[in-house]
Amino acid sequence: MKTDKYNFIIGRHAVESALTRGKREVCEVWFARNDDPLKKLAESRGIRVVGKDKKEFDRHFPGRAHQGVAARVGILPKLMLEDMLEADLLLLLDRITDPHNLGAILRSADAFGCGAVIVPAHHRAPVTEVVAKAASGALETVPLIEVVNLNQAIEKLKKNEYWIIGLDSTATEELASIPRSRKIALVVGSEGRGLRHLVARNCDLIARLPMLGTVESLNVSVAAGIALYELRRTP
Repeated sequence: MKTDKYNFIIGRHAVESALTRGKREVCEVWFARNDDPLKKLAESRGIRVVGKDKKEFDRHFPGRAHQGVAARVGILPKLMLEDMLEADLLLLLDRITDPHNLGAILRSADAFGCGAVIVPAHHRAPVTEVVAKAASGALETVPLIEVVNLNQAIEKLKKNEYWIIGLDSTATEELASIPRSRKIALVVGSEGRGLRHLVARNCDLIARLPMLGTVESLNVSVAAGIALYELRRTP
């Protein structure tokens, strides 16, 4: 839900992270419970608090797991790809359109120390309160960098000594076998279609996760989380 240059974020972890990280303006916080512990935190920072009953929350955020907490916030500071070229691990998302997947991927990126998540400007999930809720606070901790063209971003990363690894369930080589002596940028494809042909062709290597069961592939956010864990393991 958007109003002018401000967005709403919902859920305890998302709101608490916005309050404690201080990366963007928090205009006001809504609470369904007067004794909510986050209320004191908001008040200690001089932020306006507003009481709303559950029906009002449900009306503003229909079908959302808001947990009786929401905040009206400004936009996050915009970072450029050039700001992240010292990170040892980056994640590129090729047209991820499900906001729940985007949020879950950000959460995994935070857990495994990913320097940034890079997304194309178009054909991807917008950053809404759904993304913030699914990210469980990681939207405030992991830079989400928007680029005009994903292939051009890959070329720039190559010039800055990144090893570009695409994730695809049909690849012959397993991700665990990849040497990790260089900076790595992992590329994950969209739900259903996977990596686009040109994006895959621009990768230095295509790798897969081992699949021992009968399903053909994992949910993209699950696959991204496992792949980031694997890349963080000691070689």
